[in-house]
Formats: sequence, structure tokens, C-alpha cells
Amino acid sequence: MTKHTCGTIFISFLVGATNTLSFSPFSYQLTPFFSIGILYLLLYREKNIKACIMIGISYGLGWFIFGLHWLHFTISTYGAMSFILASVTLFLLCLYLSLFPALSSVIFHYYKGYALSPFFFASIWFITESLRAYFLGGFPWISLGYSQTDGFLKPWFPWIGEHGISFLLALLSCLLVHFSLMLYSDGKYSRVSIFSILSLLISTLVLWKTNSQEWYYSGKSMPISIVQGNVPQSDRWIDSNVGSILGKYSNLTSGVSDNRVVVWPEAAIPILESQAQPFITKTNDAANKTNSNIITGIIDYRNGQFYNSMIVIGNNKLSHKGYDYESTNRYHKRKLVPIGEFIPFYDKLQGMVPLLDLPFNSIQPGKAKQSNLTALNFTILPAICFEIAFSHLIRANLDTETDVIVTISNDDWFGPSIGPWQHFQIARTRAIEYGVPLIRSANSGISAVIAPDGSVVDRLPQFQEAVLTAEVKLTSGSTVYRRIGDAPIQLISLLLLLSPWFLKRLQRLQASLN
Repeated sequence: MTKHTCGTIFISFLVGATNTLSFSPFSYQLTPFFSIGILYLLLYREKNIKACIMIGISYGLGWFIFGLHWLHFTISTYGAMSFILASVTLFLLCLYLSLFPALSSVIFHYYKGYALSPFFFASIWFITESLRAYFLGGFPWISLGYSQTDGFLKPWFPWIGEHGISFLLALLSCLLVHFSLMLYSDGKYSRVSIFSILSLLISTLVLWKTNSQEWYYSGKSMPISIVQGNVPQSDRWIDSNVGSILGKYSNLTSGVSDNRVVVWPEAAIPILESQAQPFITKTNDAANKTNSNIITGIIDYRNGQFYNSMIVIGNNKLSHKGYDYESTNRYHKRKLVPIGEFIPFYDKLQGMVPLLDLPFNSIQPGKAKQSNLTALNFTILPAICFEIAFSHLIRANLDTETDVIVTISNDDWFGPSIGPWQHFQIARTRAIEYGVPLIRSANSGISAVIAPDGSVVDRLPQFQEAVLTAEVKLTSGSTVYRRIGDAPIQLISLLLLLSPWFLKRLQRLQASLN
């Protein structure tokens, strides 16, 4: 490997590392335009395919090592791993995630000689990033589209979603670089680039100006209270702490006014649902007296399986008595966190590594399609923690009656890091994509009410025991992305990548006719 190649690989690593600055809490939204542009330039000039692979892996390692460094805290603190072993585990995860930009680099190597290279790169990037959200269960964290939650491309979210934003971001970045490369070498291609750049910029400005979402405020509102218990993760599953934790949530809720939906965080009740029946019955009676509902996270154990669940306690339209252990007004988490909630090959690996012996690490996924929850006659789409990062999962369970998305989490696993802020930004993106308000209750924060345009109506400070009370404005209508998802960009990407093959076939046909 030459010094030039080593230098190029090192530059790609540094450029990938800058992506971290594009996400919350830093939110330098122009950073990914720079990083993708440089990656495109490095790949465009590199002739060796092996070097292209290394450039892609290096870019990905910089991107994910710096963007996900906070996972080291979780692995070492709660996985009881040494600093070195936790570092190796994190590196292997980042190396796996780096295979997706490496795959983009390899495929692009065969397309970069064409005039439409920027379009090809954007299509390839879109496909590989979409693949990252599905392959082996998916891990779509810190996809570059999230950088535009408050960025220039924000008005496109209701039209093409987060993956579509990644496509546009890559396309605009590559077009700017391609225009610079072609400016003095080929005037024809540079004119195509500048026309495409201007078209993207103008259409984005038009969307900003017209505010052309299809949803609108219905005039109805949902009275809610978010309870943030701020229970340290190290105290949560200790038997002697159960009484004080349950008492904390009861006391915080007792100050909430009547006729309200109260949202507690993920696993707020730190014992199995079957064991918590006396407490739930007492809480149910109290909620019925105030004509309120409490939505809470809890671990359920039934039919020999553990489930990470959301249940509705108190008055609801399904039963005058409210909560019932056999009620269908409940939700089981579908998308589980690898290692944290389930272990591949658990039977063979159990006991080998302390991380594998975390509480409830053999949780089962719920059914792919589950009904929305109901509380005070409102229809609620539930999502637990990691699930909010899967846009297709949310879209699959939205129905015409869904009033609001409620996501609960426990980000205390991540400590005082940037992880909870990235998670919060992801949740905000889901609200923009679907034009639906979102309520987020997290044990240590960030708990908030998010408007359907992604703006934060109100939020609680992190690492404080507190209650947020608000009137959530509800919407009617829809968004284009809610109706058709990623299909348009998928079709465009497929046609673009097949176009060279079609052109060659056409040329051969013409040659044979002549």
C-alpha cells in the first residue's frame, strides 16, 4: 500500500468522524455535505478497487466510532467488561456498520466513469443505508438524514422521509463536487451539474416558502402529563428499591389534574406485571377516580416468555373497570436491542461473558402488526426505546385514527453522553415524517412534547425528577411519505442504476441494425 493510499484512507477516517458534529446536540447541519462530498471525491479519483473498499471502511469507522463512542459507557458499566474488552466490542460493532459505506464504495467504483456519477452515488448510498435499517434486524442509528431535522433539507421529510433525505443530501454534495471537477474539463457535464444543483436548491426553497405539508391542526387537543422518574439504572432492579420507586411514580402522578393521559417511562414499574398486580390495581382505582389513564412500561411474563410491554392503566373505552391483565389494550415491543434484550445463540454463550447476564436479556419480540392503544378515547401508536429509529416500523402501524405517537425509553443506560440527544433527534424526525405529534417519556430524559413539524413544544431537563403537563394539539390529514413511504426513491434509484445496462443494450441493438 502506497503512502498516497494510506493518506487517502486516513483522510476518509477524519472526514467520517466529522459526521458526529452534524447530529444533536452539536447540530452542525452542513457537516455531512462536506463529508459526503470529500468521500465522493476520494472515490472518484481512486482507481484501485481494494483502496476503495478501505476508503469506505475507514470513513465508516470514523463515522461510527466517534458517533457511537457513548456505547462504551453502557458496555463497560452495565456489561461488567474491562476497558479493553468493551473497546474491542465497540470496535467490532463499528466495523460491522462500516461495511455498508464500504459496500457503497465498491458498487460506486463501477459507476464513477459515467456522466451521472452523482446520481449513481446517491442511489447507491440510499440503497445501502436502507439495507442497514433491515439487515440482521437493522441498526439505523445516526443515518445522515437525521442531520437535517433542523437543517436546509427539512421540508422534504414529509415527502420522502429520512432515507430520502440521505439520498438528496448525497446527491447535492456529489453534484457540487462533480461540478467543480467538470468545470474546466467538460462544459457539457458541468452544465448538467449546475442545472441539477439549482433545481434542488430552488425546489427546497419553494417547499420552505410554501410550507406544503398536507396535515393541519384539527382544533382538538389531548391533555397529557409526562412523568420523568429519574431512577438510576443501578438502582432499578434491586428488590429492596421496588417500593420506593413505585411510591415515587405514585406521588409524582398524584399532583396531576383530572381527565388526563399520564405517560410513565419504559419499565417504570420495575417488577413483572404479574407480580405488580396489587400496585396496578391500586393505581387503576386512583386513575378511575380522576377519569385518567396511565400509560407505562413494564416487563410482562406469560406463556413462558418475557416481553417488554406498554400497558394502559385506568379508565378507557374498552372497559368501565379500566385495566385488566387479559386486556388487549397493551403492546409488546417488536424491535429488540441486540445484546441488551436478546442474545443470538444465548444458550451457547450464557455465562461466558458478564454482558450476557443482564436482567431480561432473553425478551421475545411482539407481533409485527399490533393494534394502537386507546386512552381517554384517543388512539395512540406505541413505540418503545430503540423502535423509534425504525421509520418503516412506525409507518406500518399508523392507521387513519392514530392521534399521537407515544414513545417511552430509558436512556439512563447511556449516562451523561450524546446518546440520549441522538435518540431524541430521531424521535423528532418521526413526527415530521408523518405529521403526527409525538410524546416522549424517558426515565432520565429527554422527555418532551414534539409538534408534527418536529419543533419541541416543551421538554423536561435531563437527570431531574419532574412532571411535564401540556395540551397536545392534534392533527388531521396525512403526508406523502406516510402514504407511499420510500417507494418513489427506491424506484428512482433502481432505474438510475439500471440505466447504463439499458443504454448498452440499446447501443448494441442499434449497432446490429446498422
